[in-house]
Amino acid sequence: MKITLILIMIVLYMGCAGLNTNNLVDVDNLPVYPSPPDQPRIQYLRSISSSSDIAPATGFDQYLFGRSLLELEVGIEKPYGVAFRNGKVYICDTMLPGLVILDLQEKTMRTFRPMGRGVLRKPINVVIDTNGDIYVTDTERQQVVVYSEDLDYKYALTSESWKPIDIAILGDSLLITDYLDKNVEVWSKKGKKYLGEFPPNNVDLPDSQRVFVPYAVTISQNGHIYISDFGQFRIQEFDRRGNYIRSFGGIGTNIGSFARPKGIAVGQDSVLYVVDSAFENVQLFDSKGRLLMFFGGSYQGIGDMYLPAQVIVDNTGSQYFTDYVLPGYKLGEIIIVTNQYGPDKISFYGKITPINPSAVEGE
Repeated sequence: MKITLILIMIVLYMGCAGLNTNNLVDVDNLPVYPSPPDQPRIQYLRSISSSSDIAPATGFDQYLFGRSLLELEVGIEKPYGVAFRNGKVYICDTMLPGLVILDLQEKTMRTFRPMGRGVLRKPINVVIDTNGDIYVTDTERQQVVVYSEDLDYKYALTSESWKPIDIAILGDSLLITDYLDKNVEVWSKKGKKYLGEFPPNNVDLPDSQRVFVPYAVTISQNGHIYISDFGQFRIQEFDRRGNYIRSFGGIGTNIGSFARPKGIAVGQDSVLYVVDSAFENVQLFDSKGRLLMFFGGSYQGIGDMYLPAQVIVDNTGSQYFTDYVLPGYKLGEIIIVTNQYGPDKISFYGKITPINPSAVEGE
């Protein structure tokens, strides 16, 4: 009889676990960028730092699993890189060390801390291929470690002397920024071999075009490659053959300049997002390298940032955040920013547009 009762309670518990409680959110008080009276284009949606932020553990959890509420909670300690696929957010936690996997559909959070050949020591960035393979750069292991979609270890890419920081997928090739040798390496996915550096003959380029200290790399829809140059405080843009297109930024304290440019991402509309960990914001540039706007700022409250490291832009996950959107607006791409410190470890923002532009203009 007791076993039957417990089974019934488990069924009821699982049925309630997926209930949406987001209607309690006061969306009118969520930060927007730019701030009024300008029309908002980006909105802060929410932050997640532990499993209690998506599905708080209850006394029933404690009874059911025989553990304290603190033991049941999964937290994010020091996030860096982040990837998104099929409703799941994969977060590199350098203190774990391993990945924290946030399932937005199931509202669960779990840790992935592999052992054996797949062990991680200091995971920095992560990307996921179209077939589900997961690539993780590990600066202490000095390898790129690859796992299957089911989180099984597959292999590791090894170079004689490198410190892989960021990684991007370009067709059948991988672009990997090497912080030790100060170049971007090109690797074959299938052959698992080093193919050369990008751009070709980088050291022979004039100083205005050369990449001095590549940190992050990303690829736009048209195949253009963007590299954040940590040494020259700028962003370099090349075509897929390595031909120089333009650079923008430079050291400075004004918006449009950089102090510590780190993670970068490109949206479907070719807008480039650049994290600056010193300014603690994300700056947006158009396809010509012209400044559009920025959002974030040194942490004072929700929407602000605390030593941000990486940014990604996704166009498939808006359905998980519709209850957070400002009334009268529709949600487009989701922007995810990692904060290494502070209370808001993973922050979600969204590009918003008015459903009825004329009504908004008339406010």
